[in-house]
Amino acid sequence: LHEVLKDTTRSPAKLQIVEYLLKKGAPPNGGRLLYGPEVRPVATAIESWDLEAFWLLKKYGAKLTGKYFNALSWLVRGCDCFWGGYPQRDSIRQQELEATIDTLIKKHHMNPYGFYNITVGNTSINKLFFKYVPPEKLDTKNYDSPIKLACERCNLALIKKYKAMGFTWAEEKKRALDLAFMNNTPDCYEVIEYYFNEIGLKINKNLLCKTVEFYDVKFTKLLIDSGVKLMDVDCNPFEIVAKERHTYKTYNYATLKDTETVQRLKGYYRQYVEVETYLYNLLDSFPRKKR
Repeated sequence: LHEVLKDTTRSPAKLQIVEYLLKKGAPPNGGRLLYGPEVRPVATAIESWDLEAFWLLKKYGAKLTGKYFNALSWLVRGCDCFWGGYPQRDSIRQQELEATIDTLIKKHHMNPYGFYNITVGNTSINKLFFKYVPPEKLDTKNYDSPIKLACERCNLALIKKYKAMGFTWAEEKKRALDLAFMNNTPDCYEVIEYYFNEIGLKINKNLLCKTVEFYDVKFTKLLIDSGVKLMDVDCNPFEIVAKERHTYKTYNYATLKDTETVQRLKGYYRQYVEVETYLYNLLDSFPRKKR
């Protein structure tokens, strides 16, 4: 069943095979293979964007929610219609997604909060959630603040929008900068500057240990320029970056067949070299007696 659903072809013949297997006792909820990983047929159908197979699995008793799985969230992820690139296909898929979610929520009474976390922090899809839960009725006691979710995605426009709507985040002063630094994406720079300049948050000095570990010279420099001192952090940045650089320098690249993976790992090495060079140049700029 899993192998059939992995086929991205959508056809009546494929559905007939799926239904035949289900009638013969194939478990619609999947499970762990004897010599392999756990499989979830519903998730596989969604990843292939085969919604007819998805409904067929539900007809035969597939569960749409679980501890580590929620069909609403997976539908949004699997749609990939909000990320651009194929306008005509994306428009069709978005219509299919909205119709599927509408049916699941209105006719099958699924909880719209099942796709709250993945939608509310994203500019292009947050309206999809608020279609079912108006902002004034949002349950922020049992679910994360929308400001936090926007911060996790380094979405400054939504952070400001949600604040203007009256939402708050109790841990904003403690955690906002940590989340922005850990995301390590260009969009996070403006979020960090916003919290520095407009909100006036203070930096957790030990973020420097993480920015070095995550080979980010721009964030490392930003922390140093903001007043973090090398001698005040609870780690040895030089040791961290040296170990990571050595790991990628001595990696046995000959064992890798995928050239894309090789280039990515070598890129990590170059970034660690860049961070290490910056740190030693910084050290050289100090008077010798203060090193």
